[in-house]
Amino acid sequence: MRINRLVTALAATVTTGLTLTACGGSTTASPAPARTAAAPASVAPAGTPLAPPAGGGTATATTPAAPTGAAPVQGTPAGDRCHSGDLKLNVYMGPQDGSRPTKGDFYIELVNASKRTCTIYGYPGVELLDQDGKPLGMKDTRSTASLPSGKAAVQTLVPWTSTDPSQQTASAAYVEFDTKPASASAGYPRAVKVQVIPPDETQPLVAAIDMLDAPAGSDHSIMLTSTDLTVDPMDLDGVPHA
Repeated sequence: MRINRLVTALAATVTTGLTLTACGGSTTASPAPARTAAAPASVAPAGTPLAPPAGGGTATATTPAAPTGAAPVQGTPAGDRCHSGDLKLNVYMGPQDGSRPTKGDFYIELVNASKRTCTIYGYPGVELLDQDGKPLGMKDTRSTASLPSGKAAVQTLVPWTSTDPSQQTASAAYVEFDTKPASASAGYPRAVKVQVIPPDETQPLVAAIDMLDAPAGSDHSIMLTSTDLTVDPMDLDGVPHA
């Protein structure tokens, strides 16, 4: 689901809740490199293929050691940056691209739930959780994509209090995962929540997956066939938001 396939669905979705949810995790976020040109990727170790275990049980992935977080980028206005406690996480997933049956994707969105204006800059740390809240041991690979908005790398988020959508700002990132068609999905592990550590932070945020345009009672889980995730940098206009 790229941006053009989310516009219609998200136009009807207004984020108004300001309650924060967090739980423990091991994925570490770190800042992005300077954005004068497309940044080089920082590649995590190769992901682990996942397959249904014999007997049709649920496969589990080995949780990797937590990666070492990068130091703050020189010149970043750290004093005004958004902390985990300032932010609310939303996760949006729309209809998947039928021409890519082994790839899926979703957007994470961070909104400023505090009463102060703050800045955000860099790559988030992303982990997926099963129905019991257990991490599935995902390995993040940073995308080499330039910021989709073409804006400055440091984004300023105003408090999400205005009832006027034009005055609301959010920072979002695109995340891609490996999957299979539903007809071949028996026994593969599924994620039901997404855990995100904002750039330069250590405290994670957790949110359920919002399947846009899904009928009532639909399965809001992600089926996985490997522990690989490709993660874009946080970008103010990376996803449409109401």
